[in-house]
Amino acid sequence: MINISSASSLSSGIRRAALPVLFLIIIGYLLYDTGLVSDDFDAMERAKLVSIKELLMPTGVFYFFETPVEYFTHFIWYRFFDLIDPLFASFIKFLYVSLSLFMISRFLSLFTGRVSSYLIAFLFLFYPSHDATVYWFMGQYLMLSFALYCYAYYLADKNRLFLAFLVALLGTFLSYGSPITALGLCILCCLVKKFRNAVLLGIPMVMYVGYYYLISSVMPFTQSKIKASFSALMFIKFFLLQAATFIDAALGPSLWLKIVYSFTFLTPFSVILGLSAVIWLNRFYRDNPPERFNGKLIAAFSVMAVAALGVFAATARYPQLAFNLGNRTTIFGSLLLSYALLSLPMHRLVRLTLAGLMIFSILGIRDHWNELGRHQRSVVMNIKKNSDLAAYTAAKTVYVTGNLYSSFGPFSHVELLSETWTTAPFFRLILGKDIYVIPLTARYKFENGALINPRNKRAEPVDTSINVYDSEKDLFFPVPKESIPAYLKSLPMPNRHWVQAFSGKRLEDEWAGFTRR
Repeated sequence: MINISSASSLSSGIRRAALPVLFLIIIGYLLYDTGLVSDDFDAMERAKLVSIKELLMPTGVFYFFETPVEYFTHFIWYRFFDLIDPLFASFIKFLYVSLSLFMISRFLSLFTGRVSSYLIAFLFLFYPSHDATVYWFMGQYLMLSFALYCYAYYLADKNRLFLAFLVALLGTFLSYGSPITALGLCILCCLVKKFRNAVLLGIPMVMYVGYYYLISSVMPFTQSKIKASFSALMFIKFFLLQAATFIDAALGPSLWLKIVYSFTFLTPFSVILGLSAVIWLNRFYRDNPPERFNGKLIAAFSVMAVAALGVFAATARYPQLAFNLGNRTTIFGSLLLSYALLSLPMHRLVRLTLAGLMIFSILGIRDHWNELGRHQRSVVMNIKKNSDLAAYTAAKTVYVTGNLYSSFGPFSHVELLSETWTTAPFFRLILGKDIYVIPLTARYKFENGALINPRNKRAEPVDTSINVYDSEKDLFFPVPKESIPAYLKSLPMPNRHWVQAFSGKRLEDEWAGFTRR
């Protein structure tokens, strides 16, 4: 005879398990074959040059002193990654994003319904302005640190104090941005009158601030990111610049341009998946009355957003961007925006329209990264099979053109071969030999018989010609000295922000110009 109570419990358990399983499937689809990019290449080369023993028990300072936990959560995995086969890298990315969704949704479940906690956590993780924090493996440290601190709050609320302290400690020493998250959650503890928990979560934050001061100032193992000479007026100016760029990247023109152009990458399957998600959301919002938003959460998340602007203002660097891997800085204000979009009072159709735009943008961004992963493998195979590169043994520099960034509509987005410190390891990993390569862009100058690097102003003398490898056409050829100015003019100009369309300057020059005024 069937026990009705047991059958009902089993059915309820299956329904409860279905939601996280559904999100895991979606995350798997979003992250599959999204490749390795930019600084991943340098980290991969370094990890493959050391023995397993030295990898697990590091003696050097690379990736260790500034954020020691990041070394073990991220750097050691590069030893096992491969530029041709992305499956293992995709799995580790999937693992970290899934853990982050679980931890953040647990934290949010203290204040919202179960389904809403997953929806808000998911939107926060994949908010279109900061795709670098989920798709770029090295950039995932910010996401994981944020999630660990949120989970520490959840554990403290459940009186699992020792475990909460350990998790907060891991989250703190995983990212130099962790004090921002810690401050917001400590404020939240105070607002809900759980002062013991505020102290518990605040201690690791104080420990890391003291640790960072020690290694950057007292015993400088690493360079401090805080600007040395600072006046109150300078800080206010930088803070206002940070606020303006955040509004642009996370709410303003840059975000909407990114949303619009993300639709151009949508594949048929992503469109079907997006439509299914919108239909499900419509039923959910129709059948469930809107939850009352929590003002204390709004206050705590606002503290995080403002604190992030203050921290980045103190560096006089890191503008808030929607395009380029620098967009990871917008993560700290995105939880506020995600919670507001899915919780603040608004008409159901308005909320559904905004959520639908976000869903399709997230899927389009995924398709961009997936396309980028496939394209990168073709570039790797071209380099590997190029007979001229294979036979090249000269000490002379090889200048690489093409594939500086991925193209996101008219904008330059994900860095591939844009910087020397990432391009050189990329070629060495593929060719298996020491070869010195430098990315050549239209921003280079040719003056007094030398190529001038626009970033460090370093002059590279030219004798009769330079050797160029066009990574888009897979061609290796010399450019005579007298033809270099014309060749530089023929190269495309990277465009990383819409303001560059008006000024024609490098984004770094724009930012430096603003900060000097």
